Amino acid sequence: MLSHRLKTIASLVEKDINVIDVGCDHGLLDIYLTLYNNNKCIASDVNENALNSAISNIKMYNLEDKIKTVISNGLDNIDIKDKTSVIIAGMGANTILDIIRNYNLESLIICSNNDYSLLRTELSKKYTIIEEVAVLDKKKYYIIFKLKLGTIKYSKEDIFLGPILKTKKDKETTLYYNYLYKTNLKIISSIPKKYIIKRLKLRIKNYWIKNR
Repeated sequence: MLSHRLKTIASLVEKDINVIDVGCDHGLLDIYLTLYNNNKCIASDVNENALNSAISNIKMYNLEDKIKTVISNGLDNIDIKDKTSVIIAGMGANTILDIIRNYNLESLIICSNNDYSLLRTELSKKYTIIEEVAVLDKKKYYIIFKLKLGTIKYSKEDIFLGPILKTKKDKETTLYYNYLYKTNLKIISSIPKKYIIKRLKLRIKNYWIKNR
């Protein structure tokens, strides 16, 4: 029913709490969380066609009375209650940051399509990363973040590698860092030698990867 990426997101959601799924797409995550994690979900999307698809799937599982659906641009039309985890997945980093910019959210689960260092830099101004998971789904690597309100200071190495992810030695995380290392090597080889600083910064990042 769920992709590997969505199953991983679901595994980070606490049982029995409220969930707001921003950009819910087909609503499959909300259905899963309602059936197996006893969450009270709000499935929202800015796109009416996408939300209608979610509504159809929710009806298929007879969950119309348990999952609320809302047309909303981000969190604009949603009442955020206490003990709520906001999930935002399947969007770019800048879009995600725009959605949450004016809110202080108790709990966040984020899966961006890009710019993980940018996300860590900006999110750490308000939030602490309490979990990070590397996932390979449909031949693309994703980093899934779980965050809570409140800040601590991260080093440049933490921002690049991930303060929690860098401590993990499981196969999927190792493969992600191997991919990142090789990608950096390709970029280095494509940068003209006169750009010493650009090449050096990437070499430092690969040093961090190799010695994490």
